[in-house]
Amino acid sequence: MTQLKGLASALLLLGLMACGGGNSLPAADQDAGNHPLSRLRRAASAPHSVPGTTSLNTPVVAGKSAAAAALPSITATAFLNWAEGRYPDLLPPPWEAVTLSGWFVRLYRGPLYLGVRDDGNIYAYGQLTEYQVLALGTLSDYACLVATCLPPDPVGTGIVVGLDGVAAWDALPADQKARVNTTMRSFFLHQSVGGDLEDGAQAIGYKFEYADGHATSLANGLNGGLFSASNGDYAGKIAEFRNMALANRTGLGVAIMKFGYADIVVDKLAAAQSEYLAAVNALKAQGVRVLHVTPPLVYNAPPENAPKMQMRAWMMSTFAQDTIFDLEDVQSIDPATGARCERAGSWEICDAVRSTATCPSLNQGVDAPSGQGHLCFNPHAQRLAKSFLYAIYRAQL
Repeated sequence: MTQLKGLASALLLLGLMACGGGNSLPAADQDAGNHPLSRLRRAASAPHSVPGTTSLNTPVVAGKSAAAAALPSITATAFLNWAEGRYPDLLPPPWEAVTLSGWFVRLYRGPLYLGVRDDGNIYAYGQLTEYQVLALGTLSDYACLVATCLPPDPVGTGIVVGLDGVAAWDALPADQKARVNTTMRSFFLHQSVGGDLEDGAQAIGYKFEYADGHATSLANGLNGGLFSASNGDYAGKIAEFRNMALANRTGLGVAIMKFGYADIVVDKLAAAQSEYLAAVNALKAQGVRVLHVTPPLVYNAPPENAPKMQMRAWMMSTFAQDTIFDLEDVQSIDPATGARCERAGSWEICDAVRSTATCPSLNQGVDAPSGQGHLCFNPHAQRLAKSFLYAIYRAQL
């Protein structure tokens, strides 16, 4: 408690200084010098390529770069997740969230507090800093490390696999289909609708070997499992996905995650996009391919489907060079008529496709009258799983 009071007092002092007409810090706090945490500062100061430029040669921490406008935007969560992965010796798990108005703070063993102020400034405080506030730059200083400022990829070289993937899978020769179960290694993190897709795939002869977000050894071929992060915790899911992909990147053909209903809602959409983009760019920088999955639609709830369709449109434009499995497309086309299932301007999962008493999901039960979107196991989960398998295949060519 004494340490937390000390942190609060130090951070309050910083807030008062900022409000008093300047961001200056005490001289001892302005330079990390040879402090262990200076590794963070040096990482931020190194040259990084930025789209539209050849390099960022001016140390970013020392001043504003002319290319700053081209830097991607990152969140406090994305920065802290990156810092933990990059410097596990300084920021060992587990951590605790600390609630302080105007700050995003995590407490690590030591103790060591690493905090991001609302204005983007980053500070450390604790035993490692001899209980002095240590300035570590701003979020923008770390943008190219967290989100990776890669040159733009060629536009339009990717593929979107929707309902047409069913016929495309059926048309593949048997030896090519077999590759997804043998020489093409993938993993798929998800929740319940992802389980429907796995159940459908297994029913037609393509089993996903169980591997959750903590797995460090994957089978050849298909691997899949549940997030430990709960539905609605999009940040936890993204961090888990990123960590698993990096831990298994050797020999990995493609990494896949699927958001849940509660992850992509109006008030979380922008942050989910920012953190997902940062994770994908970081994985690409390590040579990991990502298969994107549009978020699942629900039934009879247009306000809930609208942000999911916005996420779909964003994925299509942001990852035009990648393979995308368009789950929203396959869910929302009536299997009998071929018509798009829509309500109040938004697509929705078709009543004929969703889990009902007459056509239930294998393991997810019967859906409520509105707000859910699990898949009828027989025939629809089995039918639509073909499109998913084709996307996994195409993503690794």
